[in-house]
Amino acid sequence: MKRLAFSMLTAVALSSWSINAPITKTTFVGESTTEPFLKTARAEPSAKFRSLPEDIMIRVKLIPQQAQRYDTEGDWQWHGDTLEIRLSKEVIEDDPRYGIVLLTHELVEAILCRSRGITDRQVDAFDMAFKGEGEPGDDPAAPYHSEHEAAQAAERALAVALNVDWRSYLGE
Repeated sequence: MKRLAFSMLTAVALSSWSINAPITKTTFVGESTTEPFLKTARAEPSAKFRSLPEDIMIRVKLIPQQAQRYDTEGDWQWHGDTLEIRLSKEVIEDDPRYGIVLLTHELVEAILCRSRGITDRQVDAFDMAFKGEGEPGDDPAAPYHSEHEAAQAAERALAVALNVDWRSYLGE
């Protein structure tokens, strides 16, 4: 896979709900940078946006793959003001950088979902019922599709910064 080249800042992806300018995808060298990316990541600024708790606690657990609640390498749940992120140990054993990249995806996705009023129950129900190809959040029907896309943009940007081969990271 070609090396990624930046065509946007991670901060733009993470704050995309308030930006009116087109957002372009992170591209591979040689690809056009004008292809729309995160087109659904922009949410209307509204009263629906929820701030994070003042006393947020984030707990990260490394667990065996078979201990995940369903077939996934990264999972998150809110317990009141505590965000619990569970990462499969096997991912980190392959390459410690993979754990950092995966943790970033889960953290961004969970915070965006909570801030936009999407519950972990909604995400879990969709993920556990998903029968399609790829990741459940890639499906435009996912209730958290745009949040997943923004998290993936941050994940990819960090992978570039850490010199992680994206295809190897995905297990391809």
